Amino acid sequence: EGGEEGEGMQLFGNAVTKPVVSLPEQEARTGEEEEKVLFSADGSLYEFDVAASRWRERGKGEFKVNASDRGEPPVQHARMVMRQNGNLRLLLNAAVYPGMPVQFMTGNVGVTFGVVNAAAPHDGKEGEAKEGEGKAEASEAAPAAPKEGGPKPKTWAVRIKNADNVQALHTLLQKLRQPPAAGDNAV
Repeated sequence: EGGEEGEGMQLFGNAVTKPVVSLPEQEARTGEEEEKVLFSADGSLYEFDVAASRWRERGKGEFKVNASDRGEPPVQHARMVMRQNGNLRLLLNAAVYPGMPVQFMTGNVGVTFGVVNAAAPHDGKEGEAKEGEGKAEASEAAPAAPKEGGPKPKTWAVRIKNADNVQALHTLLQKLRQPPAAGDNAV
């Protein structure tokens, strides 16, 4: 009884509920499908608020450093991506660029870096997302190194519980921020 598809489900005695709408399963595309994951760990993302002179938490989730080959001849580009746990909202989408400032947080609990975050609003309104910002829209391509006249880089930090992961992330970002040698496209 009530076990066949479309018949509904029996709840609380004799009451039967039927689904109002049947929704098909959809594959969620993030833009990360063709990228190689160089680093992945759970952590908390912070943005440094210069006006208040303090760190503001922006979310918790999976932090990744991804790499992909683009251009002719193919050159490897790396970016940092972080999605919030649960709803997969994009928190961080930033390119790793030559000379990018990278250092340990106080107490070696995380890593700080100066980047332009394509997933964050750039109009100065605190906490408000730009219209049209979503999971896939901003994730297709991370911004390149900061450009003159464009959004200014801000100081961001990712705090990770495992000290070995903090060290591994710092080492990887230090390596990726080095300008590529002539003819070298490998990470």
